[in-house]
Amino acid sequence: MDEIRETMSLEMKKQMELSVSIANRIYEILDEKGMSQKDFAQLMSY
Repeated sequence: MDEIRETMSLEMKKQMELSVSIANRIYEILDEKGMSQKDFAQLMSY
């Protein structure tokens, strides 16, 4: 992963870090609520 990051532009690195932060926060919230990814996906499909 470090090799890939070395070839990325600063803007791409920032975008990737933001995406990872958002995903991590979603997983934290799901865990707090006792929900699975499947539960979340089903809620998103309504």
